[in-house]
Amino acid sequence: MVSRGALAGVLLALTAPAGGQGTADRPTEYHVMAAFLYNFAKFVQWPEATDAAEHPFVITVLGQDPFGNVLDDTLQGKAVDGRMVTLRRVSSAEGVEPSQILFISDSEQQQLPAILDSIGTKAILTVGEMGDFSERGGVIRFDVEDDRVRLEINVDAAERSGLRISSDLLRIARVVREGS
Repeated sequence: MVSRGALAGVLLALTAPAGGQGTADRPTEYHVMAAFLYNFAKFVQWPEATDAAEHPFVITVLGQDPFGNVLDDTLQGKAVDGRMVTLRRVSSAEGVEPSQILFISDSEQQQLPAILDSIGTKAILTVGEMGDFSERGGVIRFDVEDDRVRLEINVDAAERSGLRISSDLLRIARVVREGS
């Protein structure tokens, strides 16, 4: 069950303008995306792992990191279900495990099919911002539209990975289904 406070945080991030100036009053799109990456953990249910409590909750950035220090600052000292959040940056798909959330950078556009094939049905929430990310099999796509960060969610890709996405998160996203 997701608390109303957690949903309010995600909705606040969704409605925050994504400007390019980076002032405290006007976060950049990457400030908003970083907040979403953390908050996705509250709205996605991963399959039960017997030893999950013993390991950190891992968010990985694959490819060129567009966040700079924003993601580090957002995740510093954070926890998910009592598990400390760890941020990793990797340059190839071979280094993505263990990860619960994988942000695939635009620099990996040409390799996206191979990356998604290598992940297969593993319980990894794939997130990206490239134009056709969700249509190509990624789970969540960030889309900056009208100076706002919007979400597209491929529910078929989520199901294939064994991930359950909260109806609260689906309500604020554009749902994409494969083959439609």
